[in-house]
Amino acid sequence: MEGTLEPLIDMTGMLTMAAIEAFAGNSDGLFTKSGKNSFAVDFEPRHQYRRWYLPWDLDNGMTNVSFDIYAGGPGPQRNRPYQVHILGDPWYRLQYRHLMNDLLDGPLSPAVFNGFLTELEAALAPALAEDPNNMMGGADPAAVAAGFQSLRQWIVDRGNHVRGQVGALPAPPRFNREAGAIGAGETITLSHTNASGTIYFTTDGSDPRAIGGAPAGAVYSGPIPLDGTRHLRARVLISGVWSALREATFTLPGHLSGLIISEIMYRPSRDSSAPFNELEFIEVKNTGGSAMDLSGLRFSAGIDYRFPVGASLAPGAFMVIAENPDHFNRRHGRLPFEGYRRQLSNDGETLTLRDALGQAVFRVRYRPGAPWPVLANGHGFSLVPVDPDANPDPDDPSSWRASSAPGGSPGTDDPEPVFAPVLVNEILSHSPAPLRDMIELFNPNDRAVDVSGWFLTDRRSEPTRWRIPDESVIEAGGYLVFEESDADGTIGSEHFGAAFSLSSQGEEIHLSAADPEGNLSGYSHGFAFGAAEENVSFGRHLASGGVEHFVRQKSRSFGAANQGPAVGPLVITELMYHPAGTHHEFIELMNVSDSSLPLHDPAHPWNTWRIAGVDYHFPEGVVLAPREIVLVVPVAPSDFRSRYAIDPEIRIFGPYSGALSNGGELIRIRMPGAPVVVGGLSSFSYIDLDAVNYGDRSPWPVEPDGSGPSLERIDPLAFADDPQNWRSSSTAGGTPGLVVMNKADPIIGELPVASAVTF
Repeated sequence: MEGTLEPLIDMTGMLTMAAIEAFAGNSDGLFTKSGKNSFAVDFEPRHQYRRWYLPWDLDNGMTNVSFDIYAGGPGPQRNRPYQVHILGDPWYRLQYRHLMNDLLDGPLSPAVFNGFLTELEAALAPALAEDPNNMMGGADPAAVAAGFQSLRQWIVDRGNHVRGQVGALPAPPRFNREAGAIGAGETITLSHTNASGTIYFTTDGSDPRAIGGAPAGAVYSGPIPLDGTRHLRARVLISGVWSALREATFTLPGHLSGLIISEIMYRPSRDSSAPFNELEFIEVKNTGGSAMDLSGLRFSAGIDYRFPVGASLAPGAFMVIAENPDHFNRRHGRLPFEGYRRQLSNDGETLTLRDALGQAVFRVRYRPGAPWPVLANGHGFSLVPVDPDANPDPDDPSSWRASSAPGGSPGTDDPEPVFAPVLVNEILSHSPAPLRDMIELFNPNDRAVDVSGWFLTDRRSEPTRWRIPDESVIEAGGYLVFEESDADGTIGSEHFGAAFSLSSQGEEIHLSAADPEGNLSGYSHGFAFGAAEENVSFGRHLASGGVEHFVRQKSRSFGAANQGPAVGPLVITELMYHPAGTHHEFIELMNVSDSSLPLHDPAHPWNTWRIAGVDYHFPEGVVLAPREIVLVVPVAPSDFRSRYAIDPEIRIFGPYSGALSNGGELIRIRMPGAPVVVGGLSSFSYIDLDAVNYGDRSPWPVEPDGSGPSLERIDPLAFADDPQNWRSSSTAGGTPGLVVMNKADPIIGELPVASAVTF
């Protein structure tokens, strides 16, 4: 039966699972007397994947030191089909023996277990020490230490028993250094302690012992040079008997720095030649100056795919992997590697590529809606980098555009866009008479752009809802404004109201370029917007780093440059999102206006302001004085006040539900909007007054991420969602109840003495 099951079953995985279960003494394991408690997973035949076995219900392990690793106890053979028919075969029994020895010398060795148990003991110690009610059971330190020592001894005894039962093999080779990063020009030296024998090795991750026992690797004769990421595997062969396997992965820092994701087709358009979504693909590109060995690289998030042994990518070359290779080849005529598992999410997700050591090579978190290119979401276009040879921030939607043609451009650089970019610059969506809904386009180019025949829409799923009239030319640096209807209510061809209107409760707006025949080009621009106050427009604003935001404007400016973001009246001034030690999270807010501010809808006092990101609604009747600072906390306000010695004049609200994310998230102050009556029923919207999508890595200050300081807003009157307007607090635990600003700031003179610190 030697090697005959590999095309049907992942035998290495199956035997490894069985060996681990047998070591643990799991009497319900796959190769024991019951032969149960595992799932067999069959992937669809079109993918040509093998069956996988996955364990479950492992509660019978780590008790019997003398558990039989071959039979698992008495029982009829019909209940042990895997044990009898697989381990009864000489070849697979030998494989099982080798795997068990490999595990005993590696992951299941006392040294590895002891390291894990030491870390576990240290991690549990604080919780056990702070458990006065003994809720965790056995909080007595002596009893806990004895339990860990007993487990350590079980590992030693069990390993000795298993090794005696499986039979010792020749000692495996030794490497002169541990796995990890290597320097350019470094070599690896191999040796062994057996009286005789020959070392065979591979550097591509394959086994130096072939099926049947013949050598499959090279004979070791001297130091091995490594010129990139290599997975070194070695065995000793003595008189036809192989040693256990020794393996390690070595990486050359920077070797993969020029590898980028150069195309993502996550939601293809429907195609008569293929079922929906089976034309998905991902393309990577080597933008560096030397060949890259991709052996062992794997996508660990998004899709499930590992690059095969020997995969190499020449400078400037592309590699495409497809969801369904057969359909891909019929459509594009290019052969990718075998298909990946798990379809890409149409709702957006994170794709992460890791090297053989598990380090992230790159990751991208794409999204289906604006500001990501919306035509990549089901309209036949793919996502491609704006710069085909670099993508320094793949998470930034401005680093991506839609492909220049439907179907994308797998295997090649995407052609440069034909159409010059034009931007949706300002919109008015809540416009009681005499005003009307308005959409403004801006031409940032140094030449005029004809947008005749382009399209505007309020639904990204229907990009061609309204065709822009002929002779619509925007001069260089100029603006073009469209209105919903004429003043008398009639709708002409130049007014988009014939196709749609903008919702005051919030929706989206998108512009798409098209050729004279109405075919979309792939270029689009637009944004989603929330509920709006009466006669307040949303406009485009560039924060530091050129990051684009669409926010409430200070005033309407259709036909001219935007006036800038409206700020306040209530703003976020400080966030403690990852406190250190015994400090608490908190959110600090400030009324930056010179008027009292009721935190509720005056017409509906029960409908109060809220903070999104954490779940908190202010209680009824709260009114903030001009310049007043308040805190919102996740614990009882009295406990927080005592912990930080907060001034009695500072009001503290809470507790809020949930927690601020240590990795960053969007926090918004939301004000109730006017109710909308539809069909006799009232619904309420909420208007975002202030928002910050903070992060835990540059360009955001990194010290607030667990090092002690909080995240402080530098200027309360400047735009919130900009990392340049935030800094680390000067003290551990932050400065709750204090707003630290420059003396020159005009707002400082209005602050209570107890609430401000200047420098």
